[in-house]
Amino acid sequence: MLDKILSASSVEIFPVQLPTKETGFHAVSVYLDDKGVAKSLEENIRVSGLVQACGYPGQTFRGDCFIGRVFDDTQDEWRRMDFTLKDCSTDADWIQQTKLQRANRKSGDLKSLADSVGVDNPAQINLQTMMGEAPQGETADYSWKQSEDEVEVTFKKDGLQKGDKKYVKVCFGRKRLKVSVKDQVIIDSSLAGNTTTDECTWTLSDGILQVTLAKADADTWPQLLGES
Repeated sequence: MLDKILSASSVEIFPVQLPTKETGFHAVSVYLDDKGVAKSLEENIRVSGLVQACGYPGQTFRGDCFIGRVFDDTQDEWRRMDFTLKDCSTDADWIQQTKLQRANRKSGDLKSLADSVGVDNPAQINLQTMMGEAPQGETADYSWKQSEDEVEVTFKKDGLQKGDKKYVKVCFGRKRLKVSVKDQVIIDSSLAGNTTTDECTWTLSDGILQVTLAKADADTWPQLLGES
């Protein structure tokens, strides 16, 4: 499975659990084809469900995926570990550990930890890129991605025309987003990070509705939506 994924044109590595003292310095990552959306691959329901259970609401994956576990004390020792069938359950210990890890650390702390892992470990497979990869995702209603200073949300609303702009309502809150089209609410939820509302924008072009959220700081968002 891993060989098949690595043979793809480009492999994305999504860090799920980061190696800390609390996790026994274990790290878990998902390897996937980063062109899964463009290739219209089917959603990998099982992997998406596992990662969402770890505290990444709305995060989805497409196509074949490989889940790997390593031991990494971030200093001297790095080795691969077994990821068993028992670990593929949403009740698995590592999932509860990851959920707690994400709940107890700010997104900026997680990003700093991720960026620091692997610097002194040349044996790792491109781990610096792996840990620095900014989370993104896709649901039935929208897809989203982020850069250092903004988050881009593209909505999947068929049949929109340029003249429908008057039917689109977008409300920006510091940590909330509400979007409706023709009185149908597409999203109304808290966000994972703070935004600068005066710099947030939206466009409707070629039938595609896109919202750009200006980050209030340079922290990486672990997911698009907040916990509540």
